Amino acid sequence: MGGKLGKQTEEDFDEQPEPPPRVLTEEEHALAVEKIMSHNIERKIIQALRRQREYLGAQGKLNMKFDRIMLKFGTISKVMKHLRQVFAQFDTNGNMVLDQDEFLKAAQEMQVELSREELAELFDVSDLTHEHTLGMKEFVVMLCVSNVLHAIPELNEEEVGPGGERRERRASLVAEYSAELRGAMDLMVAAYLLFDRPVNGYIDRAEVASVFEDEGASQGGSRKGGAPRHASHGFFTEERWAEMDVDGSGLISFEEFVYCFSKWVGVDEDEDEEDS
Repeated sequence: MGGKLGKQTEEDFDEQPEPPPRVLTEEEHALAVEKIMSHNIERKIIQALRRQREYLGAQGKLNMKFDRIMLKFGTISKVMKHLRQVFAQFDTNGNMVLDQDEFLKAAQEMQVELSREELAELFDVSDLTHEHTLGMKEFVVMLCVSNVLHAIPELNEEEVGPGGERRERRASLVAEYSAELRGAMDLMVAAYLLFDRPVNGYIDRAEVASVFEDEGASQGGSRKGGAPRHASHGFFTEERWAEMDVDGSGLISFEEFVYCFSKWVGVDEDEDEEDS
């Protein structure tokens, strides 16, 4: 299915029936969580997401409903076009993917502050297609995870190093677009945290349904059917959920969410343009 919303209207979404959330069995849920948490870096990501939740909450960015975030898809899409330039800079052989060597060189160039073992795990959790390479959408995942971990100095808001020294901004594409990239990634994280309220590192269908029920109730409807519908309600169809559940586990990891978010803002279309 296509990644972007195109010219669909809220009425189009309202015509699609909202499926009831599928509840995983305890065994299915446990296996899905075990799969997500199979890398040590995931625990570090969850801790960072919890800190990010506090930060975004203090900035008032967690009060935004998903409908509002959808309205910003066009702006984020423009940032993704800048990010494609960064990706192309690191794709030295021009084959539209980064292999592990290109990834490590990119990490070195961006001064990613992770150990060699953590970098290997970062590559693995970003490689959602399991092809041992990172495409553009997976590169977005890698950057978003790194940004959450505050592992890329050029994307950090603070210009002070861990020892209190002032960092020098380098002349690079990441540094040039750092504010725009950080803003886009903050929106991705805020969108994810709308649904992963306890910040467990994954989303299930019940959490999505609960968020929309609460949104409807806050608009004057009831949690049981009288709530006003919004475009985002129809956005999360059964087909959309299957798209997000990349590994078919029944849960959506943070990385899967960011991967699909990048499709929604047109990264696939950028790839099509490169192929034509």
